[in-house]
Amino acid sequence: MKLIYTFLLIFILGLTACDGEGFNSGGDTQLPIPHKYDSDGYSELNDAIKENENPDRNNWQKPRKVIERLGNLTDKVVADIGAGSGYFSFQILPNAGKVIAIDIDPSALAQIDTLIKLRPDLQPKLETRLVGFNDPKLTNEEVDIVFLSNTYSYIENKVDYLKTVYKGVKPKGRIYIVDFKMKILPQIFPKAEERVPLFEVERHLQEAGFKHVFSDDKTLDYQYIVIAEKE
Repeated sequence: MKLIYTFLLIFILGLTACDGEGFNSGGDTQLPIPHKYDSDGYSELNDAIKENENPDRNNWQKPRKVIERLGNLTDKVVADIGAGSGYFSFQILPNAGKVIAIDIDPSALAQIDTLIKLRPDLQPKLETRLVGFNDPKLTNEEVDIVFLSNTYSYIENKVDYLKTVYKGVKPKGRIYIVDFKMKILPQIFPKAEERVPLFEVERHLQEAGFKHVFSDDKTLDYQYIVIAEKE
């Protein structure tokens, strides 16, 4: 599992938690309702993104829109698989109950451990976890949300991996996979042969036991977001 495009967003740690909703409770398809920030939350997040040391990634990654899709994170345990040096982990952390930053790269996790010490108030909410290629080392029903961004393509035995992930998700918990579309993309992005078609991700999730698979290929210009739920 190869990790790409990992950058620091330590200043995001100052963001405040906001109210919102996650999955619609009715019907068989249960489409996700985007998380809604209040006006102050939007202002803080916009300012932080503009000040980021890597504005190019923010332009195409659209992290605010991605995080909106996660829904209400209050008291939720989020596993950020392929966290790198914390691009999304640090942005998710202020609104979540806990974030587990999971990666195969010890140096990347060491950066997270060093930076989180600058915020003693948030330090107890963040855990880093070094793992191997085939196992995220989630304990049984440990997390509410599993999040993979720019990582899924590099997992070798995808269905088996998702079955392992499934065991670590609480009932009614969700998985979010963000990865690159199968279309002509700028050269900075992975080549087509290194990407996974959207329909394959949907099929993998179903084979692993996840339900209510919902795909969003409109919100992001270069990526899709696939969401599924554990019954």
